[in-house]
Amino acid sequence: MIGKYGHAAAQLPPSRARTAWTEQCGGHALYAAGGAIYERVVTADGSLDFVEVPRHQTKRDRKPDGSWTFYARHTLTCRSHDTVHDWWEPLTPTATDKAHKFNRSDYLRVLPPTDPDYSRVYGMRADTESLNAQFERAFYNRRLPAWGLHNQTVVVLLAALAQNAWARHTWQRAIDRQQAPPQVAA
Repeated sequence: MIGKYGHAAAQLPPSRARTAWTEQCGGHALYAAGGAIYERVVTADGSLDFVEVPRHQTKRDRKPDGSWTFYARHTLTCRSHDTVHDWWEPLTPTATDKAHKFNRSDYLRVLPPTDPDYSRVYGMRADTESLNAQFERAFYNRRLPAWGLHNQTVVVLLAALAQNAWARHTWQRAIDRQQAPPQVAA
């Protein structure tokens, strides 16, 4: 549970950035859930608590193939040795993820839920996913009726333009009804 919402969680697979910790302090139980990293802590009464690991910075690097990879800088204060672990955690899939059956995009995000910009960026996600689902179902066999990147881009832009035009039409009809004089009952 993060706040009042439940999220799927998975333990982070080992990485080169975090392997030195096991020599220093024995390591930490780190989990990814809801877009952020949490440390599993055993409390005094024996129950488990998940404490969010502070994130300080996000960066992106260009790969040799031209794609991008994202990283987030985290710091974790070791409870047993009073040392601070500082590392860059990849937010995009790595080579070790497949071996550990860890889908990084399911558990980590560029913006965690505690970020002040999270609600602004992810607030319209449900509407966007709904529009994407409608868009996929609109075409025969879920395929765009266009060949090539440029033609497909035009089809997608026209579909977005049609959606926006319909939304403006619906809004304008509601405004016109509100401003019209009351009708006489028959």
